[in-house]
Amino acid sequence: MNETLTKLRLPREVCVGGYKIIVYDGIGVFVEGHRGLYDYSSDNVVLKTKKSRLGIEGHNLKIVEINQAESYIKGHIITVKEYE
Repeated sequence: MNETLTKLRLPREVCVGGYKIIVYDGIGVFVEGHRGLYDYSSDNVVLKTKKSRLGIEGHNLKIVEINQAESYIKGHIITVKEYE
């Protein structure tokens, strides 16, 4: 994370309490720093974040693993977006 912040020239305090998303070739998503599950269906997964909600839309979505801070979701990922 520190290397990414350096390359983006962002102060470390900007990311405290934030989240990180990694999308793997449109077939999987890793989310770090969320605050739990808000809603779930095979076409939509919504996670709570510190300031908003994070929506993952697609087809045949399955939560492979979820805990208090990380989640792994697989399926056909169409979009990932933030809701206020």
